[in-house]
Amino acid sequence: MSAIAPAWRQDVFETYAVSLIGAVLVGALTVGLGAPVVYPFVLGGLAIIASIIGIIFVNVTNAKPATALMGGVLLSAWSSAVAFWRSHKRFSRMV
Repeated sequence: MSAIAPAWRQDVFETYAVSLIGAVLVGALTVGLGAPVVYPFVLGGLAIIASIIGIIFVNVTNAKPATALMGGVLLSAWSSAVAFWRSHKRFSRMV
């Protein structure tokens, strides 16, 4: 197995890293340090947790493949929406 990741993995990581750095810079330059700098990292972490919940759902369900995948996507979207809403309420008090 090669120590260098395939090109598509590098592209996905690079896109995510650039977006995260851009969000941190916008928060730091417009509002200042503190919660605006941490908030993009929190959203990224919550999105990863929601994605893992969707993956677990797809693996444990006995539905047809297309139904299981759509259910996993919807569950991930719903989970991340709820988590984002709750974190937004918490972080909006800090700014």
